Amino acid sequence: MQWLRRIPLAIPALLVILLPMLVRLVQDWHALGALPYGTLIGPNDPDPWLRLTLVRDLLTSGDWYSHAVTRSGAPFFDTVSPWTRPLDVVIAALSQLQPLAEDLSLRLMRAALLLPIVWMGLLLLGIYRATRLLSPLPVAPLVASGLVAAMPVIRNYFGIGNADHHAMLAVVFVWAFGGILHTSPRHWLTCLNGALLGLLLWISPEGMVLIAAIFGWYGLCWLRGDRTHAAPLPLLATSTAITTVIAVLIERPPGEWLTPVYDSISIVYAIMLGGVALTTWPLFYLPLRTCVARGKAAMLAITLVGGVVLSLYPAMWHGPLTGLDPYIYSHFLPRIVETQPLLQKPTLYILAMLLTPMAALTFLALAWQRDAAILTRHQVLQLTYFIVVTFGLYLTQQRFYYYCAPLLIISLTPFLSALLMPEHRTMRDAWPARWLITYAPMAQAWRRLLLLGVIVGVPLLLLWQSPSRETEASRKIDACQQTARRLIRGGVLNTLGDGKPMTLFISTDLGGDVLFFTPHRIIASNYHREGAGIRYIWKADRITYPILLRAYLAMRKVDALLICPVVHPAKESVLQQLQQGAAPPPWLTPVPYDMPPEGTHPPRIKGSNPALFLVKPPR
Repeated sequence: MQWLRRIPLAIPALLVILLPMLVRLVQDWHALGALPYGTLIGPNDPDPWLRLTLVRDLLTSGDWYSHAVTRSGAPFFDTVSPWTRPLDVVIAALSQLQPLAEDLSLRLMRAALLLPIVWMGLLLLGIYRATRLLSPLPVAPLVASGLVAAMPVIRNYFGIGNADHHAMLAVVFVWAFGGILHTSPRHWLTCLNGALLGLLLWISPEGMVLIAAIFGWYGLCWLRGDRTHAAPLPLLATSTAITTVIAVLIERPPGEWLTPVYDSISIVYAIMLGGVALTTWPLFYLPLRTCVARGKAAMLAITLVGGVVLSLYPAMWHGPLTGLDPYIYSHFLPRIVETQPLLQKPTLYILAMLLTPMAALTFLALAWQRDAAILTRHQVLQLTYFIVVTFGLYLTQQRFYYYCAPLLIISLTPFLSALLMPEHRTMRDAWPARWLITYAPMAQAWRRLLLLGVIVGVPLLLLWQSPSRETEASRKIDACQQTARRLIRGGVLNTLGDGKPMTLFISTDLGGDVLFFTPHRIIASNYHREGAGIRYIWKADRITYPILLRAYLAMRKVDALLICPVVHPAKESVLQQLQQGAAPPPWLTPVPYDMPPEGTHPPRIKGSNPALFLVKPPR
């Protein structure tokens, strides 16, 4: 049994998280098969299904440069997606590793089952790498995995079947952050870290916020005269800019290399980062001896780069969502959960999400006060800076938690590891181990339990006790959309109109499912470039006269309706009355359908079944 002692704790630490995911993977992999009617596998979010649709289009057409969402935006031109190719390449590779004789859509769904396990494994390895730079204790990987398991919110984007790009962004950021913690003077490591930052921006323009935060950290070190820790910035900025240029050359066709795009990788970001790279070199080699002189030089450089970018692309002043339909700002984004601020959540939920950052910052503050602490003062400042920045982003939009949570885990792991192994030779003189070993073993155990309860148990308890904001109306909406997904994925809609492609009027929450599972067209799904289509669908529930509804549907040449309840319909809304069983006007033909078998879905809620109609074209 001696070989068991030689197994690094990182391996069982990985398995703690990955084994349950692998069990679920095996179950869903075999359940996919022929997709029997009534089977629901994969997320309810439309984003993963749209991503799989785009990858399928890429593999079938071979058109690398086409980002058109075919069959969307009916009856006008197809919507163009801002999503880029790095994630598409990974999904395509996972699908091509399977037997090519199998149906492509089935292979893509199985690739989506594999993807979150790949990302979670890489995320954990990135966290282990970062914690190893801070803590030499062998138990650190197991502590980090325990913290991941105790933070259910971090796993939202790592659910089995979720093919969205947020998990990939979290992974790239964690590995880039590990490169920032690494103090090696080797230039190739700095270049590699710059390539990761460029990849982060290539995946999504939100990466620009994190790049700015990272550059800002090095800039602050330089500003206070710490040239040793600021030294990587010029090379890091240069490698990031070069990677961004390469990304533009790969992602865009040659005729569009100079075309500005704000919500995706483009020449705009290449010029911006190129300007930063060009200005950092002289700043670091000018004889600026005082903080004031360095501050003035930095402000001049920022003004110069900002002035050049805005003179070339004045629309950049409005950020990545430049030029969008105002309806996106006024109606769409406020209703998307992941873009809502944390403070809109229930009080207990807010407290649960505040406790872990407060615990991490408290540990860092205590470490700052103790000369023999586990972390150096520079590391304390570094971790505090990035926690404050990423948690500030999380306060503005909840989706940024997948950047903040790994940093909290990386920060807490050294302290909790020291509490678990206070007798380790490297910990005897370090706080908090030296505090703990002054107590008897039983007293040590109680103090460990108390601290773990505060850091891990209390947030989980608050999350469990947090009141649900579900209402009877919201439960009806969710139940109806689940049934609608079964109809879509079970092929019921594919037989409409003798199987010919049609234009469906359907909830924007279901658009991705329709595009992947049916041959039909949709008007819009939940994406920021589809403001006109989203507005059209949402305003339909404000129409109270059948004759007006018929004319309204004719504007988009709608062939069929699949209607579910909505959040705020107009009183006497025609669509909502139809969904509740009202007699349809003569130009609508009800389409009966068989409900999924009992036992394959949660109990039905009265009034939650979708209503399906064919639209008779006007003469």
